[in-house]
Amino acid sequence: MRLVTVAAHQDDMEVWALGTVLRYVERGDLEALTVICLTNGDKGSATPVDRDAYAGTRASEATAVANALGGEYVGLGDEDEYLFDGKEIREKAVRAVRAARPDVILCPSIDDVNNTDHATAGKIAIQVALLAHAAGLLEIAEVVGRFRGLQCGVRYAEGFRAVKSWPRTNPGSLLP
Repeated sequence: MRLVTVAAHQDDMEVWALGTVLRYVERGDLEALTVICLTNGDKGSATPVDRDAYAGTRASEATAVANALGGEYVGLGDEDEYLFDGKEIREKAVRAVRAARPDVILCPSIDDVNNTDHATAGKIAIQVALLAHAAGLLEIAEVVGRFRGLQCGVRYAEGFRAVKSWPRTNPGSLLP
């Protein structure tokens, strides 16, 4: 299996996914591991430091961890604590994910409220998975359609979420 982790900061994978990565390693299932970090990590210290040197140290440490797991570290270099979803970071991440050719992508929760970089990294990873064609779009459409069908007792179905804010009309009344 080819595994990619996408995270905001250099130590994020170790904090929220290392147990899973180690399980793949222990089972012998891991053909390749790519640890992708979207920021440079220059602001991860609570004490004043030389930011460039600190970012270099964090990149070296992340590289050492990835190498110890038999993988590769890829740092994309956006500014720490100022990660925003945009064209440049998506393009860099798409290139990195395409190069890794993953079977599985692990990313942080889009609901992480402790650090906006984490939630943004999760959102970027989800979009990048689609843009990089890490999963076939036809397969996704079939699986989702069949799942929705199971929910309502038919072979295939679509699901919608009502937007219930004024002044929008109730969209349920417009659907067949």
